[in-house]
Amino acid sequence: MNTISSLADLAAQGTIGTTAGFSQTMELQLSKILQNAGTALREIALQGRDVSDKDANLSDEEYLAAHPEKRPVVVIDNFLHSPEGTIIYDRLASWAALLVSASVAHVVFLTNDASFSKSLSKSLPDRVFRSVLLGDASPQSAKAFVLNALAEGRAERQRSTSSSGGPSTSTELARKNDPLLEEELDESIAILGGRLTDLEALTTRIRSGEGPSLAVSQIVSASAAEINKLYLSPDDQHNDPKSPRKWSREQAWYLITLLDAANGGPPHAPANPSISTPEDVEPGSINYNSILLHPLFKSPGAEESLQSLAHSDLITILTHPSGSGRPYGIRPGRPVYKAAFRKLLEDEVLKAKMELAVLNALVKIEEGYMKKWEEELAVLAACTGSKDVGKRVDYLGKKIGGSQARVDGYEKEMEVKKEVLKVGF
Repeated sequence: MNTISSLADLAAQGTIGTTAGFSQTMELQLSKILQNAGTALREIALQGRDVSDKDANLSDEEYLAAHPEKRPVVVIDNFLHSPEGTIIYDRLASWAALLVSASVAHVVFLTNDASFSKSLSKSLPDRVFRSVLLGDASPQSAKAFVLNALAEGRAERQRSTSSSGGPSTSTELARKNDPLLEEELDESIAILGGRLTDLEALTTRIRSGEGPSLAVSQIVSASAAEINKLYLSPDDQHNDPKSPRKWSREQAWYLITLLDAANGGPPHAPANPSISTPEDVEPGSINYNSILLHPLFKSPGAEESLQSLAHSDLITILTHPSGSGRPYGIRPGRPVYKAAFRKLLEDEVLKAKMELAVLNALVKIEEGYMKKWEEELAVLAACTGSKDVGKRVDYLGKKIGGSQARVDGYEKEMEVKKEVLKVGF
């Protein structure tokens, strides 16, 4: 319609020398749509008023403020889904802020973007948003979902091949025709978890003829390959300007090793001093603040790296149950990633390659520290005769000695990893 209006305006301009005002920009059209929707919502909220009400003397604004149960609920799904829709998302956020501020409606945003608060805070900087994290389905619900989907698919196929009508679409159909299916599904769902997208992939593979165990194995392998490509590839191979990488592959690998150990895997020994976890975190997760003590995460942008990894779905950041919003734990971004992490760590060549990269990164960090201390020692060399300067020189000497000792240990470990790479394939 906008294209047709633009053509009409163009024809009018060629005929009478000026436009007729038919065409409008997309932003103006969107503003009119939202304005009309807001007016309709206000009428819906006020349609129950009557002159016999006790508060009939209240103005419309006072009535809406006093009766939150009368306001309609607006649900905005897939918020921040596409990076190209920034203008639309900003307009929707502003419109939602206007509805809430005027007490016209309640607004609920559904999003997979962990940084949604940044976008909404531009429109409502003085409000605290109430957020609810939707978790994965329980094993019982996940199993029922898969059985129902398989039963419906089987009934649909039978209806298409038989004119007499198909059987009932219930979970009993799957149980009757596949006596071992439930037992296999219990084992498969224990690995796969309750994420809807993974359950749908499992259902599709079973329908195509694969057994649950084989289907889960294929899904885990695909997830491991996806992690390797998206998170563990060299930085110079990640050239997507729309989603620049804000983490290093060494940081991603370090988190993978810790999360695998936290989920029952063999204890790994990354090249760093052990980090204690002073807080109690839920099973299968690691302590958020302990990660920030690791040399790989001591840079000023360390928390931004973790947030970026959470946004890209490698990890999920848990907030403290006290309601303060403070991050306190980290767990895998998807339940299937637990098995995917294990599969990656079982590849000895990949493991040696990534641990060698971690060791190289740690050596560079220590060398950076030593360079700064050596520069300070060079400055202090000109200051003689002061007892305090001597203390500082001793302190820096000890720091350099300790750092060099760590570098020596890293280089010994690097030789071991190189031997694995020489014989691996």
